[in-house]
Amino acid sequence: MYKFILNLMIMATLNSFDVNVLNSISAVVIDAESGRVLVGKNENNILPNASTTKILTCILAIENCEMDDIVTVSKYASGMPDVQLNIKEGQKFYLKDLLFSLMLESHNDSAVAIAEHISGNVEKFSKLMNEKARELGCYNTNFVTPNGLDGENENGIHSTTAYDLALIMKYCMNNDKFLEITSTLTHSFVDLEGKSSYTVNNKNALLRENVGVISGKTGFTSKAGYCYVCACEDEGRRFVVSLLACGWPPAKNKKWIDCRKLLSYAKENYIRVKYSDLEIDMNRMKNVSVIDGVKDCVDIEIGKLPEGGILINANEKIELEYNIKDTVNAPVNKGDIVGEINYMINGKKYCSVPLLSNIYVERKGYRWCVQNVLNKVLF
Repeated sequence: MYKFILNLMIMATLNSFDVNVLNSISAVVIDAESGRVLVGKNENNILPNASTTKILTCILAIENCEMDDIVTVSKYASGMPDVQLNIKEGQKFYLKDLLFSLMLESHNDSAVAIAEHISGNVEKFSKLMNEKARELGCYNTNFVTPNGLDGENENGIHSTTAYDLALIMKYCMNNDKFLEITSTLTHSFVDLEGKSSYTVNNKNALLRENVGVISGKTGFTSKAGYCYVCACEDEGRRFVVSLLACGWPPAKNKKWIDCRKLLSYAKENYIRVKYSDLEIDMNRMKNVSVIDGVKDCVDIEIGKLPEGGILINANEKIELEYNIKDTVNAPVNKGDIVGEINYMINGKKYCSVPLLSNIYVERKGYRWCVQNVLNKVLF
């Protein structure tokens, strides 16, 4: 392990990133496997986030509905302000077509129609959104509308943080249907009566560039400014970039500039280390004593290593911390956790691997004690 760390230090010199070069008031790059912050600028500041909200609306639709569900447009949905698909009250659409409208062109009326289809009304859907956000670890998020338009409830205004938004995208990018929709450049469809046809085009400009972006969502309101969140894959590494308040008109292109800078930095300065490359010291795998067991100790086996790897830069050191119990009480089942290996980056815990008992050890009971005495007397 230490030899590996030394080689890493030799092969790369870390270039620090000056967050002051960013136009965004709040920005973050995270490791899309662990959620670890690689670069942050005010990433926990609570701000409006406009239509980047729609990534959560989309994933909730995917998880709670079928793509061929029929969505009927309400009067309320049809009355949403621009940007609109211009759907009319009573029209019917397949859900999948409205999801393309939602994610490629950011149509606000489609967002409400989807929300109403899932939960009955926007208020109930916002509760579903916030429940999902908490489930994903987003504790500074309060979503009021399914489209990101300004709104307010008893918990405050519609808002999130760059970090929370990145966590939501981290979750979304593991869903194949979400990636299929958000990576599509253009999509055409008709309503169920076949009277109206539509074509929507993806507004995520970085999909057309060779920067590794595989998904993303733009956003803008007068309060939020220009916002953007995206997922990136590059040489086995996965990143999420999240930008809030990245300028106001006419600075529409500053979000692309900020994102390119952050992705370039992440790709140039972080390498992916496989867990199998980090040697475990088997000499540290001491036997664990068993109290009141028919055997004195159990041997240890290493639990399943996490999938993927660790993103690390040249200024960071990975160390393995071994926490193993001295004793356990019988009975002990095969597979019981008797310790863990913590993967530490610069002294902070990154993840853990369980250490398991590799045998079953029965507790000493009356029958065992009698049989043991008889064995000694008779044999």
